[in-house]
Amino acid sequence: MADTFNIQDVYDKLAQSRLEHLAEISLRNKSENLLKDLLREQKKMTAHFMAIREEERKSVAREIQEDLGQMLASMQLNLSLMTLESHDQTQIAVRTKELEQLISSSISAVQRISSQLRPVMLDQLGLAEAIEWQLQEFMKSSGIPCKGIILLKEKSVHIEVATAIYRVLQEALVNIFNCSGATDIQVTLLERSGFLTLSVCDNGSGLSGNIISEERSLSIARMREWAMVFGGKLRICSTSSNGNALLARIPINRQGG
Repeated sequence: MADTFNIQDVYDKLAQSRLEHLAEISLRNKSENLLKDLLREQKKMTAHFMAIREEERKSVAREIQEDLGQMLASMQLNLSLMTLESHDQTQIAVRTKELEQLISSSISAVQRISSQLRPVMLDQLGLAEAIEWQLQEFMKSSGIPCKGIILLKEKSVHIEVATAIYRVLQEALVNIFNCSGATDIQVTLLERSGFLTLSVCDNGSGLSGNIISEERSLSIARMREWAMVFGGKLRICSTSSNGNALLARIPINRQGG
């Protein structure tokens, strides 16, 4: 005997199909909205990173113009004066000494600016030695004592990850010198559980409750960018002694774009 036709079953199947269709449309709409949000966020991040890059270029260009430009102009002036004073041997000796000092200062400026564009020490010495060299150079130029503790299991670190750590340290030291008024700095670099962890602590003015200057805000953004690009994180906080503590944690095996 054939099954009797049940109109209710047809209605139920149609209703179920309609619900499934609506759920599929809702899921597709959510996915499209999520994709749009991600694209908007990506555009914002790209614009943000481009602004940071432009600020870095402006900073280097300003140093070239202010430091090297002034030194080269001074050399030109001294050479012109030497021509006029060719009959005065004593004055020529003075001018020659001034030129030697200007050339020496120009060489130092070129080395400093070059290290900002590309940290050659990383290629030549490796991360641990490059950090020790950077701390020594910073102490010489700033007069602020720096203590470094470096504990790496592997001497060789992927060059891009090493560059990120080195850049964060450079930026942190400049930030401390320009903004915090610290008189003591401790830098620690540890390798643990597949991560490199850099900590930079100082006894300068803390961030908590203070208005962060535009210069300091850009500096923090640059440090965060270096960490994030390789799948890491960066945190800055005030310590109990009103100093600052920076922590950057980056996977030792390169991640990110």
